[in-house]
Amino acid sequence: MLDGVVVGQQRVGVNLMSLIATLREEGRLPFEKIQWYLETLHQLHLSVGALVDVVHRTAARAKQAVAQIRDRIRGRLRRLHADETGWRQDGKNGYVWTFSTPTERYFIRRGRTKEVVDEVLDESFSGVLVSDFYAGYHHYPGVHQRCWAHLLRDMHALRDVYPDDAGLGTWADAVYTLYQEAKAFADLDERVRERKRLEVEERLLKVCRPFVDDPVAV
Repeated sequence: MLDGVVVGQQRVGVNLMSLIATLREEGRLPFEKIQWYLETLHQLHLSVGALVDVVHRTAARAKQAVAQIRDRIRGRLRRLHADETGWRQDGKNGYVWTFSTPTERYFIRRGRTKEVVDEVLDESFSGVLVSDFYAGYHHYPGVHQRCWAHLLRDMHALRDVYPDDAGLGTWADAVYTLYQEAKAFADLDERVRERKRLEVEERLLKVCRPFVDDPVAV
């Protein structure tokens, strides 16, 4: 009769478990602060041990759902966004990686090495990997889409460093013009958008090809 209200034989309901887990994982609150919050605002006293147990129970119950999210981003998606950021936990430095689509979010805490990409995606993923220019993504053998914000920022920095380099300026202007054109383009027909994407990609490659073939040309 209590299915969906409580988990197993305990007095903590699903909604309260969700609140505690959210305060801990999203709010990053210490257990003592969560204890204070529940007692002060909801007149509910739980020991720190009970709060720890709730978080562990929630993690155990979520393992299957997390694995399903990982399997979905590996197997059926055309485009996946990846990023990583520093995350200190239990007094130890580390990184949280996120692999995201418009409907899925997969998080994993590891070091900052390329093996994390292999662990999450494995050989099942063959779509477009969208990322910044961090070297940990370079070895992915499929199609890459680099972050335009990072590229434009780096182009601007290069122009500041080499203000008299006419070739660099011409290249940067051409790339930015194509970026603006692609950003402004809109059409309800997906096929038209795809044709435009391929056209702009071809023109961008033409602009960049001299420097790909001869890296010292810049």
